[in-house]
Amino acid sequence: MNAVVHVEVFCEEFSHVEPYRKISEEEFEGTAFGVDGSVFQHKFPGRLFLTNFHVVDNAKDKKVRISTAWMGRGKLTGRVVHVVPYLDVAVISVCPEDTHDWYSGDVAAALERIETLPLDPRPLNSKSQKVYTVGYPMGLELHKSVGTVAGRGTEENDLVQFNLSLNSGNSGGPIILNHKVVAIASCTLEDSEGIAFGVPATSVLAYYEKWTNGSFGKFPAWGFKTMPLTDAYAREYSYQGTGVVVYSVAPEVTAVKVGDILLGIDAPGVSVDLDNFGLFHDPTRDPMISITNSEFIMKLTPKQTSLRIWRKGFKCVKHSPQPITLSVQQCWREWNPPKFVVFGSIVFQKINESVLEEVPASKSIPIIHQLQQSNYRKEIVCVSYLHPNGYVTSLSVLDEFDVVEKVGRVTVRSFAHFCETLEDVARRWKQGSQKRICLTTDKKVWLSLDKLAQDEAMMNEDPAVPPLMLVKKRKR
Repeated sequence: MNAVVHVEVFCEEFSHVEPYRKISEEEFEGTAFGVDGSVFQHKFPGRLFLTNFHVVDNAKDKKVRISTAWMGRGKLTGRVVHVVPYLDVAVISVCPEDTHDWYSGDVAAALERIETLPLDPRPLNSKSQKVYTVGYPMGLELHKSVGTVAGRGTEENDLVQFNLSLNSGNSGGPIILNHKVVAIASCTLEDSEGIAFGVPATSVLAYYEKWTNGSFGKFPAWGFKTMPLTDAYAREYSYQGTGVVVYSVAPEVTAVKVGDILLGIDAPGVSVDLDNFGLFHDPTRDPMISITNSEFIMKLTPKQTSLRIWRKGFKCVKHSPQPITLSVQQCWREWNPPKFVVFGSIVFQKINESVLEEVPASKSIPIIHQLQQSNYRKEIVCVSYLHPNGYVTSLSVLDEFDVVEKVGRVTVRSFAHFCETLEDVARRWKQGSQKRICLTTDKKVWLSLDKLAQDEAMMNEDPAVPPLMLVKKRKR
């Protein structure tokens, strides 16, 4: 099949606690397939291919190499131009005018030979239907695998389930029914045989039609959280009927209030009534699903969605899901890099998902409590690394993953504010007006700036370390 191509990705892995420290280099393989540019509301340059985000998530400089059997050992250079991590989708662009170091032939002619596949805009139901996928499993030649539709995932997840053989390297390939792509091959169930999952084409089409934003596609969310409606709650507030209770609302959401009972949702072509757990029936599957189901959200139309709520009486309010930025995010070096700063021999970092995974339970519990208290809006700065030969380590006054609440008398409001405060300290030290710095964690820690500068001079010898604050980084 001339629409399906082999994808090779060169990646560099970096330390979570020292984000500038490269720890390994690896190559990964996957599959992609050509699509027509009209699929995308935003006009990307060149010939376009769809694949999984997890195939290209750490591609160095956002570059990949693609090839087909008839290219021999030649490979075209592609660039990842858009990603949607939540949907596990990425768009690769190949432009004839770019430099293609691994291909000596006519690039434009090669791209002409690669066909496109149509994406099916119709929702896929869960009844058994024969499908097939084409890809490059385990780096082997183009391979076809035949199976059936097996189900429609869970109430939260809209991945389609297949009885289909997928292996490493199949990720990003098309799953085809009646000559159209109904899903993008994504993953398998560990320790199982023939249970595979794919991202539905309807969600991909809807996202790029209605929700595209920037090159790093954020997925829209409701901005509020709900809990089941108990009979006691309903009697307390004199409500009769079904629905679900709103118990938490993001600051940017004004239409919904804590205590509202959400009864249903309406949008062009969509009208659902909720039960007391916030679930409703979807015609494409047997299990009931939640309003947070990503395929359901993709069916809605931005700015044309209404919520039916009970707030001391029936009300209908306008509110659509929207991209919401939380303080703790998953980081990818090329797309959403970690935020950190080196000061002396200390690495300070804004808490992200990767750092949080490294934090011991004794420290992670209070951090998570702070995040929950702020509805995941507060940016938390912690000590992610202490150099073992540094002045601070020898004093044993700071520990890794200590949270910094104040610098001097200044309360840390955000990571950017923290960096500005450190820059002010560095400036005053260089002017000779400040000799010490006080960091408030769960205790007050006083440190000598002169000795931190000596630590920076030591760190300055390491070519991996980024620009420093107290000692000017040498040019290399």
